[in-house]
Amino acid sequence: MKLNTRDKQVIWFVKNYKKLVNELNDLHHYSVIRNEHPYHTESSVWAHTMMVMTYIDCVLEESDKKQILLTVGLLHDLGKIEAFETVDDKYTFKGHEGISVLKAIDILYAMKKMMISMITKQRF
Repeated sequence: MKLNTRDKQVIWFVKNYKKLVNELNDLHHYSVIRNEHPYHTESSVWAHTMMVMTYIDCVLEESDKKQILLTVGLLHDLGKIEAFETVDDKYTFKGHEGISVLKAIDILYAMKKMMISMITKQRF
């Protein structure tokens, strides 16, 4: 079975950031008691991330733009872990966007190093 770009990226991320993936998988968009959220019908933040990446993968043809959007989809909600609060029995993630950017910087740097390593190995 040949893996597509999305699958390779997810495998790399899970392998290198297992703790983060577990935290995202344990974090939910809404209280199980209320079982509602106006923008997220899926439960965990990780499930949402996978849905975003799957949508991008299905809609776009292979291109540099697709790779960039898959990476953005993978990293866009990382800050929800730190931003999580309960207000009036509702879950909120105020400021998660900025936190996500800060967390993504280190991950993008690690991705860049991995890509350079792969390219270098292919040349020699």
